[in-house]
Amino acid sequence: MSPRRAAAWVLTWLVVVAIGSTLVWTVISRAGEQVVSSSDPLVVTNGPKPTRSPSPSSSSPPSSPASSSSPAGPAPERRTWQGVGGLVVAQCVGSAISRVSLLPDDGYAVELKEDGPEELEVEFEGREDESGSQSSVSATCVDGVPVFQSQVESDD
Repeated sequence: MSPRRAAAWVLTWLVVVAIGSTLVWTVISRAGEQVVSSSDPLVVTNGPKPTRSPSPSSSSPPSSPASSSSPAGPAPERRTWQGVGGLVVAQCVGSAISRVSLLPDDGYAVELKEDGPEELEVEFEGREDESGSQSSVSATCVDGVPVFQSQVESDD
């Protein structure tokens, strides 16, 4: 094989590798953007929202906030209970409680007894061939925050 032909093969190989890596990088980058842009419903930030104050060098007066047809209500507060049988995520907006999600553990069934707005009540019941345990969970809003109470029964 002549040196010229060997150089052509090396150059061809480098071009194929460069094109292949660019395609792979593009696919991974686009997939990563979709993962980052999606939101997780269980992750909630209840802290104050950042505000921007006008810079000292600004000569124009601060703009007035846009008026809306209804005033903003209280921010939702989420809390999670996890115990025998599963997981309950509840949310309060003022004094109204609502269910965000219920997730039974393996071997447990979940039954929603009350679904708000005054009270949320859930039962997790284990199968007889597993643990046979049962837990009842209730939640109400106290000062705009979900407060859980639970009771566990076992067939031991």
